[in-house]
Amino acid sequence: MLQACGQSVQLQDIPSMKDFMAAVTDTKEVVKLGEGTYGEAFKSGSVVFKLVPMEGDNLINGWPQKGAADLLGEAVIAIALSGLGEEADAAGNPYPSHTQAFVKTHRVGVCRGPYPQSLIKAWRAWHKKNKSENDPIEGFPRDQLYAVFAMANCGKDLEGYCLQGYDEARAMMLQVALALAVAEDSLAFEHRDLHWGNVMLRPAAAANSHVTARLRGSTLRAATCGAEVTLIDFTASRLQTPGGDVAFCNLEAEEGLFDGPKGKPQFETYRRMRKLTATDWAGSYPGTNVLWMQYLAELLLSSDKPIPGASTAQKRGLREFKKRLAGYSSCGEVIWDELFSGLLEVVQQ
Repeated sequence: MLQACGQSVQLQDIPSMKDFMAAVTDTKEVVKLGEGTYGEAFKSGSVVFKLVPMEGDNLINGWPQKGAADLLGEAVIAIALSGLGEEADAAGNPYPSHTQAFVKTHRVGVCRGPYPQSLIKAWRAWHKKNKSENDPIEGFPRDQLYAVFAMANCGKDLEGYCLQGYDEARAMMLQVALALAVAEDSLAFEHRDLHWGNVMLRPAAAANSHVTARLRGSTLRAATCGAEVTLIDFTASRLQTPGGDVAFCNLEAEEGLFDGPKGKPQFETYRRMRKLTATDWAGSYPGTNVLWMQYLAELLLSSDKPIPGASTAQKRGLREFKKRLAGYSSCGEVIWDELFSGLLEVVQQ
């Protein structure tokens, strides 16, 4: 883990959490953003820090801490996907694959010690307002280790974002599919957990703005219709590095993941992935990305995230799109679906 993150492998050189964060950004103003089963998320300025205790004896919200080996894959994936945001090499030669739709990772690393008081204060403020489901973060020993992911702040997640109509919903799905198509082609990437909390949106500079990507050497331009998309959280993801190493998460080890409520799109998608991969989580199955596109379509057709002002014909078009997805094997095929007519163009081949 230390080697992959470019840190000294000497344990005495591992920085404190406070020092690690201060090396990335000014940490005078820290707020808690959210929480997960195994860790916490805080924001300072324009940087989000995901902090995951690891390798220790303390239970985390009733669960054993993750090992460094468990988090190594996520670290490798985050760094590789962030690299897709680079358009050209040092000599100015354009890369054949490019997208800025994956969260920019400023730094991934390891720190140690207890949480600093600024984060404890932020945790308590969030708990007072939101009633945390996690255990308090005080009391970790001085030798406690953490994996730290320092990332760009990407706006609001799809759950909390208010879509402004049918075209913005179409554009959102196209941007997701295009990002996945680029990463499929260049890194054999599968997200494998693209629920509405991992699709981030922020208002675009203008309603008629576009985002660009490069796929197999061709430059593509996708309309945003008012909202730009960023994909986050690669805990469950899989990819193959340019060097040929495969990073993945064995989802069979995630207790209860496949036992969620029947009929709920997110949990049904986990079970569909399991069937598609036959539990071979190290293997390449880009169809899992298509399953998450089906999830998004189903979500937009549900009462959980209805599209404001969508007509009967538009809803029918979305249902037909969801059916057509069953015939696609990757998002490289999905981006050319008729649902996205008028939103995607090839500007250079």
